Amino acid sequence: MSATHTITIPTMAFYDAWAATYDTDGNVLQRLDSAAFGDITPLLFNVLQKPIRLLDLGCGTGRNTSKLRGMLPPGSTLYAVDGSEGMLAQARASMPAEPSQVEVKWGSLDFTRQQADLDAFIGSAPVDVVISTLVLEHVMLDQFFAVIAKTLKVGGWAWVTGMHPDMGQSRAGFRRDDGVKVHGISYIHGLEETIVAAKKAGLKLAGTVEERGVDDEFAVKELGERAKKWVGKRLLVGILFGRVL
Repeated sequence: MSATHTITIPTMAFYDAWAATYDTDGNVLQRLDSAAFGDITPLLFNVLQKPIRLLDLGCGTGRNTSKLRGMLPPGSTLYAVDGSEGMLAQARASMPAEPSQVEVKWGSLDFTRQQADLDAFIGSAPVDVVISTLVLEHVMLDQFFAVIAKTLKVGGWAWVTGMHPDMGQSRAGFRRDDGVKVHGISYIHGLEETIVAAKKAGLKLAGTVEERGVDDEFAVKELGERAKKWVGKRLLVGILFGRVL
C-alpha cells in the first residue's frame, strides 16, 4: 500500500471505527499487553483483603475490565472509563452476565478533555488503584500523569503500559475493508521521558520496568503471523508506579 492509502483521524473516532474488530484482528501489542496483565496484576491483587476503588482508565473493549472484576475483593467498586462510545459498548457487552459482589460503573468521557467530568464520576475520594493499558501512545505525558496523580490516593499504585520506543514510528492502526490503513493521533514517548514525567506529577517507580517483545521464532507461534516482522524487538513497556506526596 502506498502512503496515499493511509489516513489519520481523531483518536476517539479512530477507536469507534476499530471497536468491532479490535480484539480479533491479531494485534501483537495487545496480545503482549494481555499476557503482561495476566502475569503481573494477580500478584498485586492477591494481597488485598478489603474492598477498594479502582479506575480502569481507557478501558477500551474491556479486555481487562472483566478480569479485574473477578480479582477484586467483594464490595469493591470498579470505574471503567473510555472516550470512545464504540469501545465502551464492546466493554459492556463483554462483561459476564453473572452477578458479582464488585460494582462496575461505566463512564463515557475523554479524560484528556473532561477532567471535571472524571472527578464527578469517581467522586471526591481518590481511588486506591489505577490501571491504564495502551493509552500512553495517545496522550501527552504531563497531562496523563497529572490526571493519575490527582485521581490516585497517596500510597496507592498505578499499572501503566504503552508502546515501547523500540517500535519506532509504528502507531496503533487497523486496515479497513477497502484496504485503507487508519491511525489515530499518536505520540512517541521515550522510556526515561515517561518515568521523569510521572515523577514530576508525584508518582515513583514501585518495581522494575517490564519490557516485552517477540524474542524468537517460537514466540511467533504464540503471538501470530503478524509477530514475524518484530522478532528481536521489544514492543511493550509496563511500569508500576506508587503515589507519593
